[in-house]
Amino acid sequence: MTTRSATISALVFIFVCLASSVVAVTDYHEHDFKKVRDGEGYPPDREGTVYGNVGGHEIYFAGGINFLTGGNSTRAPAIGFTDIYTFNTNGNTFVKSTTPLPGPSFFGAGGVLDRTLYIYSGATTAQRGSAAYNLTYFSDMYTVDFSTGDLKKPAVNTVQLQPAVTPRVYASAFVARNGLMYVFGGATGQDAEIAAPDIFFTIDTATGKTTQLPCYEDNNCPKYSVLNPVIFMNKAETKLFVYSGMHIDYATFISHNLYSYSIAAGKWNPPSHVPNGPQLVYNGWALNADVSDVLLIGGSFGRTGSHQHASFLDLTLDPPVLQELETQLPYRCESAMVGIDGRGTAWIYSGAVYESASDSDPASYNHGVLMLSKPGSESTGSAYLLNILIGIATLVIIGAIVGYLFYKNKISFRRNYETIG
Repeated sequence: MTTRSATISALVFIFVCLASSVVAVTDYHEHDFKKVRDGEGYPPDREGTVYGNVGGHEIYFAGGINFLTGGNSTRAPAIGFTDIYTFNTNGNTFVKSTTPLPGPSFFGAGGVLDRTLYIYSGATTAQRGSAAYNLTYFSDMYTVDFSTGDLKKPAVNTVQLQPAVTPRVYASAFVARNGLMYVFGGATGQDAEIAAPDIFFTIDTATGKTTQLPCYEDNNCPKYSVLNPVIFMNKAETKLFVYSGMHIDYATFISHNLYSYSIAAGKWNPPSHVPNGPQLVYNGWALNADVSDVLLIGGSFGRTGSHQHASFLDLTLDPPVLQELETQLPYRCESAMVGIDGRGTAWIYSGAVYESASDSDPASYNHGVLMLSKPGSESTGSAYLLNILIGIATLVIIGAIVGYLFYKNKISFRRNYETIG
């Protein structure tokens, strides 16, 4: 090999290594939790907000509730939030929309598609009774479109669902790229004591059309996973997965099985067993940018209440594999907002602490923002942007050198041919 060829090969190798490091898959086993300062515009602490993002540096969320505002002994009704926020992970700042939701919603279901946040149902108020809450519900869907270019003035609308479906809390949802929101589970009734009868359906986010999907008549459907199961789709969005969740008795977990629904066939597949997998309910969860992992933050152990554990589902495997992280949250947490930015760092905002899954009121709320990132890495602000710019400049320079050397090499061969001829 000539000196020139060796130089070219070395530069190509360096270029490939640098490029691959930019798109490397995040290994959450190497990450740890870190408390960050309260960002500008920090909102009131809460639980039960609907949120979403897939990559990027903006996480959208709206609604939720704080049952302890004014003290949990008050007889006044607890009213859900109507505020809308964008959390900017680059600067650790919260941008509040000047336009609120048309009405409150907490423990609704939804997600984000193409910079639009979709919120289905949820409760609006909780009036304290003798031992529990009397809930009122929102029946339709809110859309919050951030593509207006002004985070303080997103386009907010209400979409009426047709045909109507049962309003509920504690359902889980996934918004697919085809514009359909897949909704599974949920509880309804005066104190959310009744399993929603229409357990599995889609909402066309453009029109509000609802379509019932099979469950009760299919023995492979997890029909008892009504309280906040984890649901997600594979990267190709050909399968919808449902894992864990809780029975309507607020005490019994569903078995260690991962259930999957084939979108094209319209039927449930035989479940796969998850050995030693943690049973999950009231988790915060989020997809990473390349849809290779679902990160699961906190949740409830049922009778013993909120916990500090974190896990992730590896979507590169079929069926996906659930792995628990060695690191733990610095405090117990459930029903928090979770988002993962474009570089794989996870951000966790607020969340509640319950002593038992059957408690009506939380013991407390977590204050602040946590980040889950590789120890020693700088993930916010100008330092991160500077590193990105340096990386891009390095790649451009190496690419230019490689191209120039290839060009010179090509010319020299032509000259040699002409001399010989």
